[in-house]
Amino acid sequence: MRMLCYLLAFFSAFTCFADDSEVAKKSIVVVICSYNNQEYYRKNLQTVLDQEYAHFRVIYVDDCSPDGTGEAV
Repeated sequence: MRMLCYLLAFFSAFTCFADDSEVAKKSIVVVICSYNNQEYYRKNLQTVLDQEYAHFRVIYVDDCSPDGTGEAV
């Protein structure tokens, strides 16, 4: 799971922002890893979305949670 998150973050930095604009150079990727987190995923995601910095993308990774987190997200 850690390796998947690392690879997603690493390759997203090179592929998500292909243009040379100033915004693209200052954008970030937030990777949220989750397992059996259905009760808290909304709070976790909302915390990221409430940030003042607006130039980011979110990748939410669910590791086959049996509690339905993947379906809820």
